[in-house]
Amino acid sequence: MSVVDIAMATYNGEKYLKEQIESIICQTFTDWRLFVRDDGSTDNTVSIIKDYAQIDSRIQLIEDNLGNLRVSRNFEQALNYCTAPYSMFADQDDVWFPSKIEKSLELIKQNENQHKSLLVFTNSILTNEDLSLQIGTLYDKKQSYGLKDFLFANAGYQGASLMFTKTLRDKMLPFLYDVKVHDYHVSLIGFLYGKVLFLKEPQLYYRRHDNSVNPNNKTLVARIRSFVQGDPILYDVSMKEYLLNLFNNHKDKFTDYDVDLLNKYFQIIDPKTNKLRRIILVNKGKFTLRNSFLFLVLKLFLIKKRT
Repeated sequence: MSVVDIAMATYNGEKYLKEQIESIICQTFTDWRLFVRDDGSTDNTVSIIKDYAQIDSRIQLIEDNLGNLRVSRNFEQALNYCTAPYSMFADQDDVWFPSKIEKSLELIKQNENQHKSLLVFTNSILTNEDLSLQIGTLYDKKQSYGLKDFLFANAGYQGASLMFTKTLRDKMLPFLYDVKVHDYHVSLIGFLYGKVLFLKEPQLYYRRHDNSVNPNNKTLVARIRSFVQGDPILYDVSMKEYLLNLFNNHKDKFTDYDVDLLNKYFQIIDPKTNKLRRIILVNKGKFTLRNSFLFLVLKLFLIKKRT
């Protein structure tokens, strides 16, 4: 058994897959296994995985005949093969820094005496497809990572940045039936059953495959303009439904503080709650968005009635 197991989900990823696998092979920490499950690729993805599996015995292709499961279920199936004391996710198109496993493991072990169920998420450098444009980190280095800071982000912590203990892994499986985003599920389980830690130092290049990778898009003015010109929403419907399902299934595992916090959150996103009441609840719960109370309040004023 290895110390760290890595679950990778692939689908038509031949363009960047080799670079990603090479970055894992070049890790300073070497006691790992990589379990790759392909979701029915029609390009050379599977051939690439098989070639690397022949070269490096730590790399294994999962062949289960389950067909196309889509992204979150694909990751879940790969995670079922991970039995090591620590597990990670890997996307098919990122590039890991050589110290990624070592640094994540170091942070977990520093806190493991106090908490057995631990989740670490690391920072990452946001780039374009060929890594030629690096516009900063995905998370602010002053990132807060309590539940109240997490909820209005409408997404989980970046899956490819995560490492978690086996104790926490066993609690996150199986995913709930209506899972849409595995990052969100895993992040919530981290808050529900354990402790979440943030490694401020970037540990991977995060490729974005759209036109949003622009230095100007990171400024506060640009974000405000996006809200005003776009169609800002208070919550993502699928995320809200999943959170409600998780909350109802695991309510007895939440602390009284978290139950109160979630009840306030559900009131805020209730369409029947007027804006003034929402702002009062945001203040009482000390909720933030991108580490800012004011930024969240601005969003509350700009949302459309349909929410």
